Amino acid sequence: MARMQSRVAAIIYGFACKISHETGEYRASVERMAKYFSLSPKAVRSAHAELVETEWFEILERGNYSPTIYAPIREHKEWAEQHPGQCCNRVHEPWTTQVDPIARYIHAKTGETVKPKPYHIRALRSLMVRSYDSEEQVMSAFDAFCTHCNGEPENLMVAFIRHYRLTKIAEEKARKEERQSRTRGRNCSPTVCDSGLQVLRSQ
Repeated sequence: MARMQSRVAAIIYGFACKISHETGEYRASVERMAKYFSLSPKAVRSAHAELVETEWFEILERGNYSPTIYAPIREHKEWAEQHPGQCCNRVHEPWTTQVDPIARYIHAKTGETVKPKPYHIRALRSLMVRSYDSEEQVMSAFDAFCTHCNGEPENLMVAFIRHYRLTKIAEEKARKEERQSRTRGRNCSPTVCDSGLQVLRSQ
């Protein structure tokens, strides 16, 4: 089902399985389904057609002036036996294979709603190298960020990385200004400073 072209086929399929639990039949007009899911009738028709084409739906009775009756294939094992080699292989995320400490921490901290991608972790670790931060410091920064962030889970990592990058830039700028200030203080000898004051007073 992950290979389907229709973006709403999985939604329609899940709904059909739910309402056909007792009878094994799914019957709903295209217009009613479109209104229920806030979709266009064309999107619903495309989803129905693809579900039939891929044999997740079996047509029991084709309606001319009434909704078509479908029988959803409820068991994946049954479908897989009839369609060998067409199932997608599961892609393991970094927290289930490599178990990166930062990815695992964020995943657990967000109640398993946020799953950092490998490129998220690469971006964070690149910033860590430049700022000499430890994993614990990144985790603390994430905790502090989450207390003020109300974003959606899918956008949380992007927002945090941007926040973390801007924070590191601001910290580096502050350190640079402090170094320049100290350098100016060391270069200003008493004689030179007194001469400068005398010039200003004479003006």
